[in-house]
Amino acid sequence: MLFTFSSGAQTLYNVCFNSCISLPFEQDMSAIKILESVDGNGSVSLIAFGEQVEISNSFVLYRSDANGSQIWNKLFRVDSNEILIHNINDTIIRKYLSPLDMVSSINSGYFISASLDSFITVIDTAGNYSFFDSTSSIIIHTDTSGTLIWSKKIETPVESAPVKMIYDNAGSALYILSHEIRFPGDSVFYLIKMDTLGNVLWSSEFYGQPGNISASDFILNNNMLYISLGIDSNILMLKTDTSGNIIWSNNYNAGYEEGYHELISLVNTNNGLALAFNRHPAPHPTLTFVDSNGSILSAKSYATDTAFYLTNFMLYNPDRLLMFQQSDSFTFTGRLHKNDFWVINSSNNYQLHENLLTASYYYGGSTGSIYWFSFANFVKTPAGLLALIEQKMHFNFYGADMFMPELVQMDSVCGKACWFNPTVVLNHIILNVNITSSPVILSNPIIALNISNANIITYDSLLDPHVHCLGTVGINNHSENSGMAEIYPNPFYKNATLTLSSEFEIKNAELNIYNSLGKLIKKTLIFNSESSISRDGLTGGIYFFRVTNQKNQFLSGKFVIE
Repeated sequence: MLFTFSSGAQTLYNVCFNSCISLPFEQDMSAIKILESVDGNGSVSLIAFGEQVEISNSFVLYRSDANGSQIWNKLFRVDSNEILIHNINDTIIRKYLSPLDMVSSINSGYFISASLDSFITVIDTAGNYSFFDSTSSIIIHTDTSGTLIWSKKIETPVESAPVKMIYDNAGSALYILSHEIRFPGDSVFYLIKMDTLGNVLWSSEFYGQPGNISASDFILNNNMLYISLGIDSNILMLKTDTSGNIIWSNNYNAGYEEGYHELISLVNTNNGLALAFNRHPAPHPTLTFVDSNGSILSAKSYATDTAFYLTNFMLYNPDRLLMFQQSDSFTFTGRLHKNDFWVINSSNNYQLHENLLTASYYYGGSTGSIYWFSFANFVKTPAGLLALIEQKMHFNFYGADMFMPELVQMDSVCGKACWFNPTVVLNHIILNVNITSSPVILSNPIIALNISNANIITYDSLLDPHVHCLGTVGINNHSENSGMAEIYPNPFYKNATLTLSSEFEIKNAELNIYNSLGKLIKKTLIFNSESSISRDGLTGGIYFFRVTNQKNQFLSGKFVIE
């Protein structure tokens, strides 16, 4: 992985939550969100953990200090007795917990929202299968050390998931935006206010125009809530008071009747509210600024080519917005994955555009692997900008995927020296976009919700973070893949040769071999840049290896025994 920061930002450290040798295949850790810790000294990351990224069965809270070192981590999941149940009628019940959002409070700790998906299979006496499923909203409250305080399950009239939350420090209350995320619907969504004990204070049900909600966001500003949702080819936005009463509601349309609008984020600036969204099917990252009454101030499309799409959008300070795009392009050796970085001011004018971070795909034929990554979330810290990155790997030989989160701390994003003078100007097209606005009438009756205790358990997890320096502004002495390590032939039956690059110092080097479950099964000392590896009773399958020297540098890889 290659990190480049032409704006002058430097990598201070990065932390890989787990290396590929520590997880079995199809056991994925998907990055969800990162927050600055409530004490201002470090961060807390929310990570989904399960057999599939789409359907996780647990999640992890990971607390690190300002240098990326682990302080604690906690694993949350549904009570194991409820995940898989067989009864005498051949009924199978599976329950999966999928984290969606996280907010924090200095006095109260952390709040996590999740969807609890229940899948029920009934087999009758003739062997016929019937399938049923349901989704519930789960709110989980922990203290500042990640210890579970309470968990509540919310049943809405139309099944929905709590996709976004806001914590109101002044009012000591939690606002929850919930809507359907799995199947097409009638764009029904819910606004719920909850106290810090998990009691619902009020809830409103809203009906937008018919269509599918692709994504949503909302903010609290001057005791007013601004809610935005992407519904097919429209962006719906409404303003309510803190009791859920509608002040105004508008539909915004950019003329993509055959496509749809994917909302990324809604933020408040010095010059109104900024809506960031992608216009599909040809992705056009678009920023639209509106005032507090919903009137359009400006709308622009920021594009480099049709392969780029907007992934993250955040407020860095009241007059500076950060926008992140990623793209894939084909090369002779595979594909090139790019992440572009933009600085936009509060008047919707471009100030900086450059390539922030790039990684290449690698196609190694039927036995090779593909590696790439994407930005999951960012948070501003005293040191600069802290990014939660998701590394992704696909192993061609076994058709298996793995997902692993990683923290990357950068210093200040861009100093005044490059604010109006970008050091690198990339190809881009900035166009004014004609967006029409029309008022809509929404109904929002106050409704009563069913609230019950959710059967969630928590315990200390076993994450093994690996901290390593990228070689720019190192604050530790760990280096990842300081050179190369190869095993040939691969796969092999009896014997193979391990070759280490000349840059790697051999003195006091140790070879560790792990099975596909991440269990250490063999270790030996390495004295030469070429060493023989024998089967020695190992069964056929996939194995991982790691060579570490006295400088804490390491080389790693995998091999297959036939």
